Amino acid sequence: MSVWAARGRIFLLVIFALMGMTYLIERLVFHAVIGAQGLVSSLVITAILAGLCWLIYRGHGWLRWLVAAFFLLNGLGVPAGLEGRFGPLLALLISLFIFVTHLSCALALCLTPGIPAFLRFQREALRAAPRR
Repeated sequence: MSVWAARGRIFLLVIFALMGMTYLIERLVFHAVIGAQGLVSSLVITAILAGLCWLIYRGHGWLRWLVAAFFLLNGLGVPAGLEGRFGPLLALLISLFIFVTHLSCALALCLTPGIPAFLRFQREALRAAPRR
């Protein structure tokens, strides 16, 4: 593994951890506002995102653009009732925090150097692995 591929692996794992924490915070705020109504859909989307992250880690680099787009669009949404639950100033701060962290994770996933080298390494290792 080259130096850039090793760095890309570390970058990717750190970005996945930040994305997970960011998404968890966003889901906690969402369910604090609306209650347990969308819990099943939140669990399904979380499972899908975990699967997509696993596929990205295995070398399917084009999926990182899809996950980044999801994070960007997800950061734009604000649950109805946020202002009534937390007040106008805190609701604005929470919305800005969620948007900025989602945007940062999306940009980091797409623009961090080293990640393409690691994904290329993963694809080559997958091709070279013996078939069962």
